[in-house]
Amino acid sequence: MPFGTKEAKYDHRNRSLRVTNLEPDLSIEGECLLIRGGHIDQVSQLCDIPVPRSASVSELEEIYRSWRRFVQAKGSQLSIDEYDGYTDRRNEKEVSRLWTRFLTVHYDEAKDLETPYGEDPPSDDDKLFYDTDLLYDTDPPEPNLQPITLTTQALVDAERDLMFRTKSQINLRLSFCHLLPSSASLRLHPNHRIHAGLRLNGPGRRLCITKRGFIALVPANSVVGDSLAVLQGASFAYVLRKQDGGEEGNLLVGEAFVPRWAYGMGEDLAMEWGKGIDEVIRIY
Repeated sequence: MPFGTKEAKYDHRNRSLRVTNLEPDLSIEGECLLIRGGHIDQVSQLCDIPVPRSASVSELEEIYRSWRRFVQAKGSQLSIDEYDGYTDRRNEKEVSRLWTRFLTVHYDEAKDLETPYGEDPPSDDDKLFYDTDLLYDTDPPEPNLQPITLTTQALVDAERDLMFRTKSQINLRLSFCHLLPSSASLRLHPNHRIHAGLRLNGPGRRLCITKRGFIALVPANSVVGDSLAVLQGASFAYVLRKQDGGEEGNLLVGEAFVPRWAYGMGEDLAMEWGKGIDEVIRIY
């Protein structure tokens, strides 16, 4: 299942996420796709914890904790900025922001969790971060679920947001009138936005650390050594696998999301590493 690219031609968000600003250059030769691009990285470490399609809230939270532990354990293989961002205990709020953006493929920018420029991250004494940090040797206590009352404005905002994302006319206010009594309230998990990203983009994918030290979401059937390629005109990177038997060409494994490569940075980093993205890649 692709990362929500069905309407990429008309979706400014997907266009801005593109790993390269170049237009596609491709042709067909028999059963082979010829496209210009470059192999710029490799799958290096894969997390064994999958995301079931019908995972419960508690299962999603445990998966998130496991992925956090995986990143912490493999931290020495991450690039400095990735390691600091995704594992920094001093600023749990910023860590939550990065994981939210990553797992929702930047649909949720989590700007409300961003630390203002020039402001120091909260210290332990401030007690502003959740006491569910995943870096402890023992499992932290379950977070306290906060009751949230659905106001009319909240429903209006949710309806507008859902209509924008799905292009569908869903009347949430009418739906809630039929489903819930007027005194009802919802109890949302503090990590519900992260859970939403896992539920949407997790099934069929695995957490990966690339050879160059970047966090990525890759297809579940990826293996260590698969290539991560930037293809001209593509919205996302692609996982490719060399054909067996030494034959020229690659098998297409699927899309990958590498957050540090978004917004044209895939192309820029490739140039920085001396990796061109103008070679003809054969894909079967």
